[in-house]
Amino acid sequence: MEHYQIVIDTNVLVAGFKSQLGASFRLLQLIGRRDFTAHISIPLFYEYEEQLYLHTSVNPDDIDTFLAFLFQHAEKHNIYFLLRPLTKDTDDDMVGEIAFVARADYIVSYNKADLKPIEQQYAIPIITAKEFLEILGEVQ
Repeated sequence: MEHYQIVIDTNVLVAGFKSQLGASFRLLQLIGRRDFTAHISIPLFYEYEEQLYLHTSVNPDDIDTFLAFLFQHAEKHNIYFLLRPLTKDTDDDMVGEIAFVARADYIVSYNKADLKPIEQQYAIPIITAKEFLEILGEVQ
């Protein structure tokens, strides 16, 4: 069985918290499995927290519980350098830097167009949550 290294963009977490019907929610349910590792940094973790509080109506305690679980199961990275500017958005650059350091197989995002420079520069494919679930054989 192959083991994948991924970075999950914030928009995937927000989508997963907004609807339990989509691929994003399913991907979040799979965190902690043995066939992939999610990679984060402390700044990305805080970005997750901020955006989940701002853009979802989920109880903050439930957000905190999920984030604690994610923090426990993700591989954490300290970024000591910047590859910026790669994109128009510094938050997107942050995702790219973690993917570069983690030697990620994929960045899972719905923001393919804005992350395209990362894909082109570092050959890290940008795929959607559904596409990653297909790779895992999890699409129903």
